[in-house]
Amino acid sequence: RPSEAIASYDLALALDAKNGEALMNRAKALEESGRTGDALAAYNALLAVNPQMTEAIFSRAFLLQKESRMDEALAGYNSVLAINPKHAEALLNLGVIQQARMQLPEALESYAAAIALKPRDIGGHVNLGNLLQQLRRYEAAVDSYNNALAINPDHVGALVYRGGAFHALNRIADAVADYDRAYALDPTYPNLAGLRLHLKMQSCDWCAWEDTGPLLEGLRAGRKVTSPFPLVALPATAKDQFLWPGNYAGDGSRPLP
Repeated sequence: RPSEAIASYDLALALDAKNGEALMNRAKALEESGRTGDALAAYNALLAVNPQMTEAIFSRAFLLQKESRMDEALAGYNSVLAINPKHAEALLNLGVIQQARMQLPEALESYAAAIALKPRDIGGHVNLGNLLQQLRRYEAAVDSYNNALAINPDHVGALVYRGGAFHALNRIADAVADYDRAYALDPTYPNLAGLRLHLKMQSCDWCAWEDTGPLLEGLRAGRKVTSPFPLVALPATAKDQFLWPGNYAGDGSRPLP
């Protein structure tokens, strides 16, 4: 009930305008309410009182990153790390921005440092695996996904991405096994239905052909069920092919684990 929480924090701050806990919690509540501008203003007010508060600097940077204000987010993460070089979350998110900007050696260093600090953080292993795939180091990518799945064997993202690495290595049976496992856990995972069906078609496994109907129904309902090429190989109509780009490029995608 963030709106009521915000009202309570406002009452607290009327009594003590520099109360750091109230300022921080109010900023988080504003963010949860979708009031991005007000949340950023609240973080700024808090940092005016306590400019060295790494939690506030990090939270502000993360919000800026979600708003695609990458230069400001990058500056925020660097500020966090200047105060606390062992802030694993700042290192991880710094790596995400570096990877997006094709600063790949720097991203590798950031992910490795984050994992060294928090070896049981699945996000670090998955992001590192994705970067290694981008570098076409598929065997090393599989190792990273293995580390993630050792922590949580049911992590759907790690299964899907490892399946992609196996596919690149021509380990088709392993890739199919990962896609099947992921599909059993979450059949709505973006693009998984198409990836799984297409790979089975390539290996002449027609047992999943019955899934074609639900996949096309999902496409027609506006869901993100397949990436580009699988649809070309399916009995899709011209109208289906026309629908596909909007679904694929729309906002139905999920962030990286």
